[in-house]
Amino acid sequence: MTSQSSDNVYIPQVSVQRTPATGQEFESHEEAYIFYNNYAREAGFSTRIENSKKNKLTILSKEHNHALTTPSRVHLLRSHRTVSSTKKALTEQFAAANIPTCQQLRIMEIDSGGPSSIGCVERDIRNHERNISEEQRDHDAETLIEHFMFEKEKNPNFYFDYEIDEENKFIRCYWVDAESIRSYRCFGDVVVFDTTYNTNKYSMIFAPFVGVNRHGQTILFGCGILSDETTESFVWLLSKFMESISNHAPPLIITDQDAAIAKAISLVMPLTFHRFNRALSHQRHEELVANHVDLNEQPRLMSSLMMEHQMVEIYTKKVFLLFQTEVDKNKYIMRRWTKNAKMGTVCEPSATSNMDDSSIQSLMARHGLLSHKASMLVDNAALTDARSTFLLNEFEMLNLKVDQVDNGGNVGKSKSSSKSREVEQVIQDPNPVRAKGCGKRLKSSKEKAIGKSSRQCSVCGANGHDKRTCSRFIDRSHVPDVPENQYDYGGHQDSWREDDTFTSLAYSSTRDATNFTFGL
Repeated sequence: MTSQSSDNVYIPQVSVQRTPATGQEFESHEEAYIFYNNYAREAGFSTRIENSKKNKLTILSKEHNHALTTPSRVHLLRSHRTVSSTKKALTEQFAAANIPTCQQLRIMEIDSGGPSSIGCVERDIRNHERNISEEQRDHDAETLIEHFMFEKEKNPNFYFDYEIDEENKFIRCYWVDAESIRSYRCFGDVVVFDTTYNTNKYSMIFAPFVGVNRHGQTILFGCGILSDETTESFVWLLSKFMESISNHAPPLIITDQDAAIAKAISLVMPLTFHRFNRALSHQRHEELVANHVDLNEQPRLMSSLMMEHQMVEIYTKKVFLLFQTEVDKNKYIMRRWTKNAKMGTVCEPSATSNMDDSSIQSLMARHGLLSHKASMLVDNAALTDARSTFLLNEFEMLNLKVDQVDNGGNVGKSKSSSKSREVEQVIQDPNPVRAKGCGKRLKSSKEKAIGKSSRQCSVCGANGHDKRTCSRFIDRSHVPDVPENQYDYGGHQDSWREDDTFTSLAYSSTRDATNFTFGL
């Protein structure tokens, strides 16, 4: 209930059950604060806790020296805004999905029934994101290792390893999950090892192992991050890749033209056929010879099957001979391209036990289920004032009881900000890396012209030229008898004094100065 006085001052009407009274007792400080803060929300003001040594008893005063806030604005007051643990976890998951903060608020508005029901404003979410960034600053390497440990706890078949140097700086790592290992066993006949990617912040080399599944889609067999492109680093990474796939080397691996990679593959995978991009001219000549054969030579047919007559006109000679061999065995259907390519694959007993990201899905599922139940309860209770009052009181009691269920638990606790006890030594972030082949990007003539036009002269401050071509500098250089400090540079100097006054010292062409002082 609310009322409006004759002078348009808002006067709240708070129910008797929710109004504090002198002599009222509570079991804890937290319970007392929750009760009084709920009263403040209905009355239209904010609260804060202060420590005082003067008064040992709580003194209640219902008089206010300021205007009270209307119900439509009370959710904007500081004490009535909080980012709950669940919302913190949800915002971190939204951020991981590259959902902007403003869109996160729109989703919460829809889920909560409006902006006033979210419990916080956009500034609170952004402050939380800022706090998370500050917590993770200079802890990127540790956060990555903690993430790997978290994934290992969820699924024992998750594989990872890393190395640090003598200064405890992170230099390389490798990781792969159980699903990627399973995919390798089905489609690992050809592996592409690509080192042309870099990470954003440290410019470390991102080196994925990829292949092609039965649908012709690119799939991941493992990932590595390296601080350099030496043979030692590639040997380490390839060795970890072999360990993760139980030392079942791929028949064929394709890489770019790099001598260090070629040497590492010969050491770690001596039986793997390594193909290159190193002998393009030789390959192109072989292609020319193959085209000549296809035009001038006709393979001999070995059956009267119509399919064989069709394929000899479609396939190249080399592929047709392979096809013909498969037809001769009635085995011309390759399993790796069929719908059942992954059926019957042997996996470890626990490889599929925890394939899903249970931490994210369970949180979203729990939040959705509780929101649905709570919405049904609120719809039923909002029909009458008596039901609403009863449910509000029950909500307060339930909120206290829920916090005591598992002593706070770890709901919504960010695994990135928690420090795992398994990381015994402090791992420092890596040094920025300068990869092979990097250099200055070639600029177009248009970019160069824009760069020249935006150049600012250090003498006169104008754009479009520099000190060497500035007319003022040229004129001054022709007058050697006059000291340089007597010329006007068109500058000024601003400063704040201790008495809160602002001083601006502007120079004229005769080296006279004029002071302008402004008091606040």
